[in-house]
Amino acid sequence: MKVSCLQENFAQALSIVTRAVPSRTTLPITQNVLLTTEQSMLKISATNLEVAMTTWIGAQVEEEGAITVPARLLSEFIGTLPDERVDLETTDQPIGINIKCIPFESNISGAAADDFPPIPTVDDGVVCSQCGSGSDEDRLLICDGCEAARHVYCARPELEQVPERDWYCE
Repeated sequence: MKVSCLQENFAQALSIVTRAVPSRTTLPITQNVLLTTEQSMLKISATNLEVAMTTWIGAQVEEEGAITVPARLLSEFIGTLPDERVDLETTDQPIGINIKCIPFESNISGAAADDFPPIPTVDDGVVCSQCGSGSDEDRLLICDGCEAARHVYCARPELEQVPERDWYCE
């Protein structure tokens, strides 16, 4: 991967996605951010396995690719750089990323993008498994057991409002 972007945009994007990075975890890769190139954009993603955040910034992509790097370290380093162009290039040995922003340069070790947990996508939103409608989203219940969705008026027995406690469809 070989990409150039503006420090200000990159720092802002990192500050957004690092909110999803756990401070303590049993899966160390989740303390990284996933950097990928996608349609002349730099896609930055993070997850704590419960919440995932993704943002895109405009970038000049010379070579496609992906890598994960420690979120806090990358965010803090990018935040200290001047408001100039930042050049990112992945390195093979060791796996990592080379960051250049005149007059600064740094190498940060990372991990292969394949090691990062999959980021879920939102396709068409949530729909009721009973009636198939996605309308009345504020009246949709999500089962805490299987994540099926039902409107309060499609649930049996019919409910008058969304319960404040856990709800199970079966």
